[in-house]
Amino acid sequence: MSKQNPPRWAIRLIKWYSHPDYVQEIMGDLEEMFTIWKQEKGTFRARVFYVWNAILFMRAYNSRLSNQSTKFNQLSMIKHSIKLSLRNIRKHKVYSLGNMLGLGIGISISLFIYIHITHELSFEKAYPKHERIFRVSSSKDWAQSPPSFAGELKNFFPEVEDVTRFAKYGGNASVIGTNEKQFISEAIFQADQSVVEVFDLKFIEGLKKGSLDKPYTVLITESIASKIFGDQNPVGEFVEINEEKRKFEVTGVIADLPEKSHLKAEALVSMPTFYEQIPEDWTGSRGWMVMYTYAQLDDQQSVVKFRERMPDFTVHYFNEEAAEEMALNDQFFEIMPLTDIHLKSKRTGEMGPNSSILYIYIFGTLAIFIIIIASVNFINIFTTLAFKRVKEIGLRKIVGAQRKQLIFQLLIEASVTAVLASALGLALCIAFLPYYNALVDLTITWTDLLAPAHVMLIAALAILLGLLSGMYPALLVTRQKLAELIVKNANPKASISLFRKGLIVFQFALSLFILISTVVVNRQMDFIKKKDLGFDADQVVTLKTHGNLGREIRKSHRSFVASLKQNPNIRGVSLASNVVGEPLSREYFRPADADPEIDYGATNMLWADEGYLDVMGIELVQGRNFRTKVDTSSVVFLVSEQIAKNWDRDAVGTIAQYRDEQGPIVGVFKNVNYYSLHSEVEPLAICLKPSWAGNLLFKIDGENAVETMEYIESRLKGKSPNAITQFSFVNDKLQQLYASENDMFLVFKAFSVLALIISGLGLLGIAAIEVQRRTKEVGIRKVLGASASEILLLLCKQFSLMLAIAILIGVPASYLSSKSWLADYSYRISLSAWEFALPSLGLIVISMLVVALHSIKVMRSNPTESLRSE
Repeated sequence: MSKQNPPRWAIRLIKWYSHPDYVQEIMGDLEEMFTIWKQEKGTFRARVFYVWNAILFMRAYNSRLSNQSTKFNQLSMIKHSIKLSLRNIRKHKVYSLGNMLGLGIGISISLFIYIHITHELSFEKAYPKHERIFRVSSSKDWAQSPPSFAGELKNFFPEVEDVTRFAKYGGNASVIGTNEKQFISEAIFQADQSVVEVFDLKFIEGLKKGSLDKPYTVLITESIASKIFGDQNPVGEFVEINEEKRKFEVTGVIADLPEKSHLKAEALVSMPTFYEQIPEDWTGSRGWMVMYTYAQLDDQQSVVKFRERMPDFTVHYFNEEAAEEMALNDQFFEIMPLTDIHLKSKRTGEMGPNSSILYIYIFGTLAIFIIIIASVNFINIFTTLAFKRVKEIGLRKIVGAQRKQLIFQLLIEASVTAVLASALGLALCIAFLPYYNALVDLTITWTDLLAPAHVMLIAALAILLGLLSGMYPALLVTRQKLAELIVKNANPKASISLFRKGLIVFQFALSLFILISTVVVNRQMDFIKKKDLGFDADQVVTLKTHGNLGREIRKSHRSFVASLKQNPNIRGVSLASNVVGEPLSREYFRPADADPEIDYGATNMLWADEGYLDVMGIELVQGRNFRTKVDTSSVVFLVSEQIAKNWDRDAVGTIAQYRDEQGPIVGVFKNVNYYSLHSEVEPLAICLKPSWAGNLLFKIDGENAVETMEYIESRLKGKSPNAITQFSFVNDKLQQLYASENDMFLVFKAFSVLALIISGLGLLGIAAIEVQRRTKEVGIRKVLGASASEILLLLCKQFSLMLAIAILIGVPASYLSSKSWLADYSYRISLSAWEFALPSLGLIVISMLVVALHSIKVMRSNPTESLRSE
């Protein structure tokens, strides 16, 4: 009997799913249809058709889950609004695509900058105790401290839980390895055992305890261990460093230090090795700045106490008289949070080049400006297009559309456009990611771009822009009377014009600010490249002499230099302790008979041979250069003009003293900018002592550079067959001093150009819409006899006023920001009027050309067509 009726489960499903208001009607229709199907097609097929139609009746509006159909009407309305939005985008495809492209470029640039800033701000945060670690420096302008400083620090401050030290091993580069495999490393440091706990070093092989307690022991990183020993466990094996007679025992392998850290150590030599290799009178010196000292405090509250007692510690460490003298020169010991070093420290003697917090501010401001410009364009163009649809909105009101529905429609359209633009921005980010990584030397991946936080940020921006760009026209247009919308076809001119003009002025001002800033940065970077540094580093090649090679050269360096000079492509050869840009030793250099009460300050010391001035092209302004036969029997000095100026006597002929050595000053040379132009020229003294020099310098003929260096290398191999040679140009080292500036400038210039393109797209769209809006007015004026120039002047007039206001805002703002940025350089350009006048004139010319191009098209049209256009 049941098989002659509809399936019971289908009946129960319909009753369960359907709303009570509709269930009886649905069941009645299905029963009537089942009876007809049964007669015409048979019972089995009737049951199948019943089930199929029962499923078809399960529509959203029939659901029992809704008491009203409003929710489903809303879903339908949203779907309809999205379709209408896509239709309007196709209708105004040129303006819409231009609008989305501008916002997409803005979003992609801002996302790149945001990730870059996040990267810079994350330095040192991989260390678990990073919030409690502080570096203690000897003064505001020096990164290092004396060897005895750490022990005194821990004893004096109860707040200090632990203290540890690093010191460069072998200068700026060393050779490490075995007889079979050797590598040059610029990151070998000496370190205390306490570094293991303070920085929570992760051990891959070996034991933490006592790993750096004994002399001639070393910890190596995983990457160095892999290069030297492959898959073999190196613990207990021995390595050579700089071909020293005594080998170093590997006591452990640690994980590579975090990439986002100013600590770039690849090997850590035990600190007891330092005390075995350095004379006791040196290690006991309280003026020898050689250690990087880090203190771990017990909690954040201790920082205030620590800072407050630093002057007392200065008195304790030196003496009251010395402390008072240091106070006069603002030379107290200073502490700096570990996380501040990368961005806020530009002290002399840093472990390596740091970045600057200033660039974070610059890039952050640039990102904000770009996204504002892009958003202003987006809002302006969408708003203008919305006001062109007043007649459509009026018709919707006539057929019964409520105001909230019209507002909802415009908001959906703006949101859809913003979402599409955001998706385009993400796509541009992924497409140009390899180029950006190459530009700023980062390794950002597409997964970093699509991180949930970034996607949510862009989604929030799209929603915000959708609300902002849709809400204003929606509220303003929908409140107009039907007569105004349909009969008069009138726009609410005053308020709309004020809103649109305000946005355009704001956009123009930001564009001008970026344009002027780019000009100023470009001039400053050119100034740095062309500034006379007091020496000529063109075609000067440098080579660090490691281990046995250095020892062999120093034994007979004068005969070796003479033999090299026989090559006509080698114009000069010299030995020096340091290369330009590298930290120099700071010594108390003073006249030997000077009053002990007179403070001559610290002097940068360089040890070199008699060829140094000639190779580096340093000009001698008084006295003479070193002489081989005359000056080899005693200590002899050359000093810079700044030293001669600061001393109360004629420098040439004065017997000078540093440490326990004395000797005459035989010449004065022109001031040298040994460090970057961020700091002023510092006093420099050169001591004739090639036995302390570990860098070979060659002045070569640029036309045969490759052959010349091959010749030099062959001569070096003759001195030490197993020597590793790594040549570099001094100019390349100089560029490293400005690496962050150069990277910043390249990115800033590229993004500034894109920001101006975004502004151009916005202006193009606004100008086109504005000229099109006045098509009928142009036609009437042409009929009444107005000339083309008069019409062009009329159309350009409103933009001219907006440009003038933007210039009045943008020029002062860019002047103040440029002046603030330039203050970071001791040597900088002087701001002149043309740097502000030319960009302003350029912005005016470009803007007027854009308006004129659209205006000419309208002016050439037939007036009758213009009058029919509306």
